[in-house]
Order: sequence, then structure tokens, then C-alpha cells
Amino acid sequence: MNRRDFLKLSSMTALLAAREWTGLSKVFAQFPSPSKSNYLSRSNPLGNMEHRNLGGLLNVSVIGLGCLPMVGYYGGKYEKKDMIALIRHAYEKGVTFFDTAEVYGPYTSEEWVGEALAPFRDKVRIGTKFGFGVEEKQPTALNSRPDHIRRAVEGSLRRLRTDHIDLLYQHRVDPNVPMEEVAGTVKDLMQ
Repeated sequence: MNRRDFLKLSSMTALLAAREWTGLSKVFAQFPSPSKSNYLSRSNPLGNMEHRNLGGLLNVSVIGLGCLPMVGYYGGKYEKKDMIALIRHAYEKGVTFFDTAEVYGPYTSEEWVGEALAPFRDKVRIGTKFGFGVEEKQPTALNSRPDHIRRAVEGSLRRLRTDHIDLLYQHRVDPNVPMEEVAGTVKDLMQ
């Protein structure tokens, strides 16, 4: 399969996944809601979920939960309490990787993910992204300038209620900022 065919297939898969969001919530809905004592006292937080090691550094469940649809991006309106329950239920089922971004909402997804995962933050991995001008009130404009990246990461840490981000990446390439500057800024933040 060439790159063009792969991208077409990926795009179609993403569209199908977006349409099936309510299907995913129905799957989770068939299980009883997790109680607070249940998710805090699990002796085996990983359950039977298979895991993968990313880059030799990050161990994650083979199924992750993308948290963009929770803010209504694909249609529908979801309640905060329901999405927090969904995130926690995914954890109960063995999901240990949660993907979000500052632009989702904007900010709402990170806030809900942070609240939902706070009780067991040390048992999960969170990925978030920078690269849009959210901090400058221009969420559709690309922005990967070093000063923006630093502000975006500080905001993400605060909203996610954590002192570290397990996987930080650029949402979209900003053609106005050399990739060496972006990589250098991320390296500085890592240190």
C-alpha cells in the first residue's frame, strides 16, 4: 500500500470512528458504573488488557481513549459527569492511555481528563498536544512558537492536574517555525 492509499484508508477509518462514538458509549454503558471504592482499590489496575511499549519508554494499553469526541466535536452534547464516568470506566476495563489536547473544547477535554484520572494518575499515561493558537484566542491558527509551547504546556499541566505529561506532541506542523526550534523547546521542557 502506498502512502496516498494509506492516508485515504486512515481518513475513512477516522470518519467511521467518529460516527461510531455513540456506539462506543453504548458498549461502556452495558457494564455497571464503577464505584469510587472500586476504581481506587483495584489490586491489578491493568486488568487483562494487552500492553505495548512505545519507544522503549512508555508502557500503554493497546486500546487508548481519545477524548476529543467528549466535547461534542463530532456532534452531540455530553455532560461532564457522564464523560468523567466514561473515562473512569475505561480505566476499570484496563485502558491506561488517554489522549487529549488543549484545543479540544478548547481546554474542556483536558480539564475533564485531569479530574477523572486524578485518583489514579500514577497508573495511567496521558498524551496531549500543542500547536494551535488557543492561548492567543486563535484556536484555528497554527502556533508552535517556543513562547506559545511553554504557555500551552503550563496550561495543560494545570488543567490535567499533574506535574508531568507522559506524551507531548505537536498537533499540526507550523510552517512558520523551524522544526529544530520546536524540538529544542520540547527538549528543554522535558529537562
